[in-house]
Amino acid sequence: MTPESALTFFGKPSFRPMQRQIIDSVLARRAAIGVLPTGLGKSLCYQLPAILIDGVSIVVSPLIALMKDQVDALLKLDIHAARFDSSLSEKERSDVLCAIENSSLRLVFVAPESLESRAFSDAFSQARPGLFVIDEAHCLSEWGHSFRPDYLALPQYAASRNFHAVLALTATATPRVIDDLARMFAVQKEDIFRLPPSRSNIARSVSAADDKIKTLEDILRHPGKIPAIVYVRSRKDAEEISAKMACSGIKSKSYHAGMPTDARALVQGEFLTGEVPVLIATIAFGMGIDKPDVRSVIHFHPPSSPESYVQESGRAGRDGLSSESLVLIDNSDKIAARNRLHASVPDKESLRMLLSRLSRPGRNIVSVYEMTTSCDITEPVFQRILFDLSSRQLVSIESRGFKYYRVKPLFPLSTILSGRDENEKNILSWLDAHRDSDVEEFALTANLGWKEACDYLQDLVLSGEWQCTLRQAALELRVSPAGISANALADEFADQFAKRFQNDMTRLETIEYFLEEVPCINAAIDSYFGFDSPTCEHCSPCASGHSLGKLPPPDISIIPLEIFEEIRALSLQGKRELERATQMARFLLGLPGPAALRGRLWAHPLYGSLSGHPWSEVLAATQAVNRG
Repeated sequence: MTPESALTFFGKPSFRPMQRQIIDSVLARRAAIGVLPTGLGKSLCYQLPAILIDGVSIVVSPLIALMKDQVDALLKLDIHAARFDSSLSEKERSDVLCAIENSSLRLVFVAPESLESRAFSDAFSQARPGLFVIDEAHCLSEWGHSFRPDYLALPQYAASRNFHAVLALTATATPRVIDDLARMFAVQKEDIFRLPPSRSNIARSVSAADDKIKTLEDILRHPGKIPAIVYVRSRKDAEEISAKMACSGIKSKSYHAGMPTDARALVQGEFLTGEVPVLIATIAFGMGIDKPDVRSVIHFHPPSSPESYVQESGRAGRDGLSSESLVLIDNSDKIAARNRLHASVPDKESLRMLLSRLSRPGRNIVSVYEMTTSCDITEPVFQRILFDLSSRQLVSIESRGFKYYRVKPLFPLSTILSGRDENEKNILSWLDAHRDSDVEEFALTANLGWKEACDYLQDLVLSGEWQCTLRQAALELRVSPAGISANALADEFADQFAKRFQNDMTRLETIEYFLEEVPCINAAIDSYFGFDSPTCEHCSPCASGHSLGKLPPPDISIIPLEIFEEIRALSLQGKRELERATQMARFLLGLPGPAALRGRLWAHPLYGSLSGHPWSEVLAATQAVNRG
């Protein structure tokens, strides 16, 4: 079968630009990089060769929802595909592993951490390797806008197995990111394929709006502007703006990562079918969503980087018809965006605390949730530090499982114990007496390894005799006998995250400059990604003959003296989640860390009370209070 004849499986009349070249490279066993804008067919670049290659192709993807959508679409085409992730039942996992072993699958979608699963590794070792595909490959580069530590092990994984070829795909990558990817996967220059990110069917515009809600209402009442995606900064914004649109008679729903999985799937389905014409969403929505007729993508709050802007606005007009990307700006946006960047940087004390807790030599079971909340460290920061420690052979991840369990027998215990040997009776009797407990405690009682205990509890469900819930993802870590120098490493990691902050700030300032000051937005974006393009003649600066102009800074009131007294009173309450100046600053700005979220401090009247003030000003106020 040729690539042209294989197109019939996908209902495509012809290849889009760069698709055939990418497919030819991987079929010829050459590693390749494909940078294709949203809507220009990245998925076909691996799906088509995967059905031509005799083997199981792995597709590494960052989101379970994205994997599910891709698998569902392939199954409708009668292409054997599956996903292997934490949301599957034990039977589903077993079926997928069996299909991998006998190479009856053509594509299996996995999250990066799933590759480390012993069950997955054992199954894939029996399979014929196909392609190794990294979707959203910009996550691998520290210079990318969505760097993910869990992607860093992928080059070594790819090199250690005999894949037909490696393919790294993304919608956005600067020349520096492409250089990183080429080095990681040994991609030759002739096998790097990329297209400029600008698309002629998307009219980009920027508008200074004093009343964003009214502006948004006016836009969404225009029938030619919907279906529409409205991107907002936070979960709270998504819910509040959606409610305001509903009060104005505009049918919309909110979507964010804090919603239950079933609720997100329901809202997504309603938007895809057209039942809900307007979606008010955080950046949690959109990756891999195939809705071709989105007429407008509106940024209620400006995007955080050129990469985010291109990816999010590119969800408009995937059908090739005229569409619009609109960014609404007011002069308070810059303060809010900078505050979020400052709040994302871990302070040195949090880093020292984390490293101290990881420094005990020997074997430790670590709950990711408990570690991140007790040290006030976000999970991405924790994962990045863990990867670095592992790379230096200071820490090794022995296995993954869960910290706690809850069980319930579905039949009388005497019935369940009938016919079992004495050891099994003792184990199950102990479980019945300790229905809600720590997996490690159960492991010690049952004389099992911790991972064996996790597997045992999961197998109880397959017996049909027990209900079992495992909670709080955990890691079995083994620390080097040499231990960890917490203080020295805290300084090193603090410098590392400070550099990351500067990179993010540069990206933020770049997109602000593009939106406010350049004569052509599309030409500026293309230049950022390494393309020399003429003016587009249809973005708002081109159409009007001038840029929006740099917005003046907002008028900021002085922090009232009574607030200082209230902060002092709160400090004296001794809340551990607010004991450091940076923690209190995040709280007052409404940008809490994991510790404050665990403490449910968002209900306090001071929460977010200084949200309109700059980080430096709020931090100085909290430091002054701490000094007394």
